[in-house]
Amino acid sequence: MGKRKKKPRLGVPSPQVKKEPRVGVTPGAGKPSWLFQAMDLEGPWSCKRVGRDELLNIREHLASFESMTWTEIQQPAKSHFVETDRIIRDAFKRLQEIKQDDTDQLFSLRISAQCRLWGIRDGDTFKILWWDPKHEICPSEKRHT
Repeated sequence: MGKRKKKPRLGVPSPQVKKEPRVGVTPGAGKPSWLFQAMDLEGPWSCKRVGRDELLNIREHLASFESMTWTEIQQPAKSHFVETDRIIRDAFKRLQEIKQDDTDQLFSLRISAQCRLWGIRDGDTFKILWWDPKHEICPSEKRHT
């Protein structure tokens, strides 16, 4: 028996090649999630140095951030991106040592007036790197001094 040759059907509509995103993605509109695998456990800002009371405070803040979007967390600009060339030299060296220096910016997540969690934001995910209880990784210049 021979093979039958396929013939195109007449009257069948051509597939449309129009591509449209199904969901619009607005930067900062997503809810945060936390990633702990990159956490630095050995350096000067090691998360191992967090005391019990501080840990409970951090947990409480992270839990409260989970109901917010990144845009809301960044208002009024107390949690923000920081270019890696603005952090102190020791912090940049540590970033190289832990092989996380392939980023141009870190994110400073404000826990209190002085305390910060530092990490790398990838979309809505925050990779936690360091605990900075004295705001020393990128000291802010005091106003009116």
